[in-house]
Amino acid sequence: MTALEPDAEDDDDDHDAAGRGGRVAVTIARDDEGMTVLEISDDGPGVPIEHRGDVFRLGFSTKSDDRQRGYGLTLVARVVERRGGTIDLSPAALGGARFVVRLPVRDLAGAAR
Repeated sequence: MTALEPDAEDDDDDHDAAGRGGRVAVTIARDDEGMTVLEISDDGPGVPIEHRGDVFRLGFSTKSDDRQRGYGLTLVARVVERRGGTIDLSPAALGGARFVVRLPVRDLAGAAR
């Protein structure tokens, strides 16, 4: 597991998930079905249950400012699905959100194994 901490000098968008001083954990492994599994968890406020079905919808955001938001997770989900994978959201053991991406392992020629 790798823990990442936001750079305090960086843009505020980097702190949206875990907040300033928050923790983000990233793991990558291969499961028993031969899928690559990428897990990203944080100790932020998480995603309220009433919004969990919306976070991958284009334009959806829990932020109420006037900036354009609601594109990042939509794009991630589209890329993952086009590559034959899945992405799921659940509460994290750290207390925040947990995203799990599962992708088929591909050889150098691009064929799925």
